[in-house]
Amino acid sequence: MRISKIAVLLATILILQSVVFTTQNHVVTQSIEPLEIQLELAYTPHSAMNISSNADFAANSWNGSGTAGDPYSISGLSFDTSYPVRIENTTAYFSIENCYFTSGSIYDGTAITMENVTNGNVQSCEFEALYTSIVVYRCNDTTIQTNTMRNVSEGIHCFLTYRLEIVSNQVENVTRGISLSFVFDSSITSNIVHDCTWFGVELGGWGTGSIFSDNEIYNVIDVWGGFGALSIAGDGWLILNNVIHDSPRGISSDFWQAESCNITGNEISDCSQGIYFGYVEDMIILDNDITNSSFGIILWESDNVEIQSNVIDSNYEGISIRDSLHMTITDNQLSFGGLEIDGNSPSHFRHEVTGNTVEGEPIGFLIDEEDLEISDAQYGQLFVINCTRVTIENQNLENGAIGITLVFSTECEVSNSVISNNSMGGVSMYYTEDCMVSDCSIFQNGYTFYARGGISLYSSNGTSIVNNMIYMNNGSGIDLHSSTFSYIYNNLVTNNSRMGIELSPGSNDNLIYGNAIGWNEYRNAEDAGIYNSWDDGISLGNWWSNYNSTDSDVYEIEGRSNSQDNYPQEYHTWSMVLPLQSGQIGVEILIISGLAVVAILVVILVVMKKKQIL
Repeated sequence: MRISKIAVLLATILILQSVVFTTQNHVVTQSIEPLEIQLELAYTPHSAMNISSNADFAANSWNGSGTAGDPYSISGLSFDTSYPVRIENTTAYFSIENCYFTSGSIYDGTAITMENVTNGNVQSCEFEALYTSIVVYRCNDTTIQTNTMRNVSEGIHCFLTYRLEIVSNQVENVTRGISLSFVFDSSITSNIVHDCTWFGVELGGWGTGSIFSDNEIYNVIDVWGGFGALSIAGDGWLILNNVIHDSPRGISSDFWQAESCNITGNEISDCSQGIYFGYVEDMIILDNDITNSSFGIILWESDNVEIQSNVIDSNYEGISIRDSLHMTITDNQLSFGGLEIDGNSPSHFRHEVTGNTVEGEPIGFLIDEEDLEISDAQYGQLFVINCTRVTIENQNLENGAIGITLVFSTECEVSNSVISNNSMGGVSMYYTEDCMVSDCSIFQNGYTFYARGGISLYSSNGTSIVNNMIYMNNGSGIDLHSSTFSYIYNNLVTNNSRMGIELSPGSNDNLIYGNAIGWNEYRNAEDAGIYNSWDDGISLGNWWSNYNSTDSDVYEIEGRSNSQDNYPQEYHTWSMVLPLQSGQIGVEILIISGLAVVAILVVILVVMKKKQIL
């Protein structure tokens, strides 16, 4: 093979780059900086080639014999064309190494295509200004190693391949880094992929027996959304000891279902969402370190996932589980944001949750408990699932997702507790009956876009919210969704970012009076339900910061229900004091109870009198 004059010139320059000077006593070596020379000048230009059988290697007089110890060698060439190398239907060992490929445009050309090839190797080549650097289709025992791919649309694309090794490649400034689908018994290790506009690496189809380990992926923009640095859309992958950072999502699966994957020992940092999965099954998420991420781990509509021994430092939520089944969440160390579990059926809350902490404090998970009292401050965050007559008091619930979550529970009570600085909300109740929150300080909760404020009720009935200080929450102070027959009395509800008290459609027959409601950012109150009462019907309504008695005798409640407080009072000076002291509360209740007894006696007397007349 003839070597170009350019290569000879380059060799001469390299020899002359070190000049030796001899003096009387010693030898001095002076180095001269070599000229900057385009790397492709060292290659021999070559036209496109198409190899479709083992015999084609020998016919082209490539060095080597096609054996494992002496593969055919295609090296030192440069290709400036759209589709320069296509190899198919071969079993001979070959190696393409130290070559340079470009088409001049990221919208044109595939440098190397291998189809139905066994024993191929691409090594130490450079690819730039191409659509795709390497395509591997229906191949076996193929190796792609120590290559550099830059300024291309797609680095490596492999489909339906066995025993593939992708090792120590650098892929940078690309649209899509590495895309693998139906790749079995393969190893993708020690690659660096960065500055991608769509995704860094996509693992699709089945990946049975395949490992993705010790890679680094960063600076992925993810312009389409839902992919992230490492996108998993296949089954059976082992994702081990990778470093992923500075991307919207670290490891994700959004549009396709993934099953039986193991995600262990990865370091994920500076991602909006560390690990994000939807519709996954039979997965293990173990010993990962997720730092400086808005959300640590998010799973939705998934089944049978083990989340164990992860360390998560998040800004909003540590672990979020939504509409999922059979989760095992154990021994995770969570910082601010703690644990969120959400759903619309009892099965969405029946998980194994043990040994987890938020800011060093235990996360309590009570399920199917009856007649239980918890009076010591022993939890940082608490879940009460399908419980009856559980009393919780003297807790300091902070830094979690929601301070306390009550779900499908009856006659439970939360009292004398401080609930603050939780990322989503203070207290949330789902499908509860006859529960109570009393004498609590609930403040500065809600730091996310979906913040729920102080106390939120969802399809809950007969709830009593009494004697609480609810202020400076992001969201509404008290927020009812399709909840009925609530008793909201003698609460301070002020300075919340949305509303003081908000009744959404379906929230009917609620009684609200004796509360001090003021300086809430959007509105002090809104009523979109029906048959709600904003006073006691006798003489006591609520205190309002935007009410002036000289303007009206009643206070109109915003919202389509056209409700009003018939006995409003002015509230122009804020203070950390409940509107009614304990003695006044007793008198009020006594008056109401006495009136009720008198009314009952009157009815009885009337009935008896009618019977006598008859």
